Amino acid sequence: MSDADGLLPEVRKVYEKRKKLADIWTWCEYGKDGSHDGLMIRAKRFNAAARFAGNRKGDADNDDTAWKKAQAEYRKEAERLEKKIKEQEADNAVDWSLGPQAWGGMRDFFEEVIYPVADAHGITYDQDDKEYGHAAGGDHDPGVLNAFAEDFPTFSGANFARAVAAKLGSPGGGVGTYSFIYFNWRGVRVRVQVLWAVAGHFNHVHIGARRA
Repeated sequence: MSDADGLLPEVRKVYEKRKKLADIWTWCEYGKDGSHDGLMIRAKRFNAAARFAGNRKGDADNDDTAWKKAQAEYRKEAERLEKKIKEQEADNAVDWSLGPQAWGGMRDFFEEVIYPVADAHGITYDQDDKEYGHAAGGDHDPGVLNAFAEDFPTFSGANFARAVAAKLGSPGGGVGTYSFIYFNWRGVRVRVQVLWAVAGHFNHVHIGARRA
């Protein structure tokens, strides 16, 4: 059964209540409770409405012209929403390739999860801390193809470090510990390390992320 088929009973209930085509459009757009739902559910509703309108054509008691017009309008709106969904998916696509420049998707992880927290705390960064000179095999190491790391310069990093840890589901973490935080992001498990107030980390907050 398609999504449209599964929603047909709901479309029928909406229409049978007052016999108004306008009610179907309102339901497609806002659902039963009047909330403006996401693109996907609205597209499914409009597809169901188009199917319902197509089924009504040919009934003796119906105005075929009105139903034909409604069917075309519902289908057009469903296609518009589906196109918008694809555009958003393309905009939000993650580059999962290993090594430069994506580092297994971890560069995008920083862009989406870490850097906004830094911006909120006024912490600067250069977005390019994959370099030799750090611990071999660590997240900075260019030889580790599925990891990315950034050192955030600051002499007051506690609030920032805690905020990052809290965003990753570890409130109170990020300060005085070498522990890893495991975080599920976009369907993958990410191992994150936030270092502040440990040896060598009093003038910057280190954050490293690796696909676990």
